[in-house]
Amino acid sequence: MPEGLNMLSYGGCAVLIALYAWERFNTPSSNRYSTLRGLYWSSCVGYICSALLLFAALSLLLEAPAWRTLLSLDGKGSLPAPFIATLALTTLLQSVPYLKQVDRQLLSAFQELGAIPAEVRRRAAAMTPSSFAVSAAEVTALRDHYDGGYGENFPNHLREKGLSGLEKSQYRLTRVAVLYDRILQLATETRYERFFAENESEFDALKERMQAFMRRAVKSLDSISRARGSLQSGTSNATFDDEVYQDLMAEWHERFAADCREHFILLARFLAGAVLRAETSKAAVNERLREIGFMNPPEPDEADFPLNSLTVLGLVIFAYLAVVTVWFSARSGTSASVGLAAAGKLTIARLASIGMTIWLLQRFAVLRRKPGEQPRYFAYLVNGALCGLLAGGIWALFRLGDGMQFSVEDGRIGLLSGMLCAAIAFCCDVGESDTPAPIWLRPAEAIGCGAVMALGTALVYYLGWAPIMPNFSEEMRLVTWIGFPSAMAMMAGGYVPHIYRGARRALSVPSVPAPLPTAATGEHPDPKVAAPNIIAIAGRVNNAA
Repeated sequence: MPEGLNMLSYGGCAVLIALYAWERFNTPSSNRYSTLRGLYWSSCVGYICSALLLFAALSLLLEAPAWRTLLSLDGKGSLPAPFIATLALTTLLQSVPYLKQVDRQLLSAFQELGAIPAEVRRRAAAMTPSSFAVSAAEVTALRDHYDGGYGENFPNHLREKGLSGLEKSQYRLTRVAVLYDRILQLATETRYERFFAENESEFDALKERMQAFMRRAVKSLDSISRARGSLQSGTSNATFDDEVYQDLMAEWHERFAADCREHFILLARFLAGAVLRAETSKAAVNERLREIGFMNPPEPDEADFPLNSLTVLGLVIFAYLAVVTVWFSARSGTSASVGLAAAGKLTIARLASIGMTIWLLQRFAVLRRKPGEQPRYFAYLVNGALCGLLAGGIWALFRLGDGMQFSVEDGRIGLLSGMLCAAIAFCCDVGESDTPAPIWLRPAEAIGCGAVMALGTALVYYLGWAPIMPNFSEEMRLVTWIGFPSAMAMMAGGYVPHIYRGARRALSVPSVPAPLPTAATGEHPDPKVAAPNIIAIAGRVNNAA
């Protein structure tokens, strides 16, 4: 097969592999709103990359004559290696036991890494009725917007506090009604339109169930109110033991509390999915839940991944490499288009390795020091080695179809990226993240990272791995090879530790807590039982004597 057609086949097959991996990761569709957006995208991209690496490895094996002979694929009518690998990892995946098992383990590992669906369950479990605050203004607003669908006395049962008895049961109903009203308001916001459109049937079923509950609860509270009014006014003809009556009322209140709690938890689960799907970061999720009325528990010590800041860094690095490429092409007489393509590839490899450095530091506590500890030098080396392997692997992926043999260029990219990432990890971890950095720290980190890169490029040069530069003297080649990569490393060193500390510092900024509820609410467990008919209780009261 011609080289150009071979490269095109590998590229097309890689796109198909990525699309199939995307589909498998998003099955069921609820995966998209069962975790934080950053965790979702990082784990999804990781799974797609693992599928592409599996495709590359399988294609490499199928390119080897020995494997083609073993699998009886060396005939003239056999398909090329990338096509066979694509079929094995897509439509035939369920029919290949070993590949199916590997893919299942990878999928499970990356979904667990992305907290799918653990995050939405954790959020919903923390959104308890006792952590939900109701204000007088909210109760007034709900009364003003009432349209009569739940019974004429529905506004009379709304209250912002309730300590015991009927008032406490009314307060429980109020919390459910306010939370339900907040979810209805979210459905009208542009940011949440997509979630409610994707879950339209579930939302319709939720509305139908909540409306039935509201009407049933209002009728039950009306009956209790009338019975209590009759007893207090002395107009009731019933004769009964007061202790029996209190027991019956306590039973009713427990059942009513269980019914309210069941529907509150149902709303909280739906709300958790909506907020995780629509909000862009953990801070935004927490802020939205506070606006709704939840007093959030303390979050784990984990900063948001600085995706936007790294995007800016990537654009700056590419612009720098583009300028260097144009200058180099004009001086050496080579094609600028080829150099710009290499600049784009190098930007992706460098940026991915730097992003992995930050992600590893944020995600795994064993790779960063605790306050007061000495720097963990071995952890920085491990971080650099992993990131170097990633950069070298990304660079190798751009050579799909060229035999996938290890080259000096792959080793050079991996070595320099690993040294830079180890230096960045050291700078990120040594500086204090909970206090403003001194003015001299960023220049010192930039110079330090540049010095590490200069050491690495000098080592590569004396090993004979430096690239050939036409029309350059040996002295100019040495200066250029060491100077330009070191300048790029200084950009990363002066920027990446700064954004890492900023993300960590945001964790220590205290948030304004939601107002405390006006009454303590001791909730009962969540038994699956509905509130009994108040008429039956009244009959039991009248018959007790």
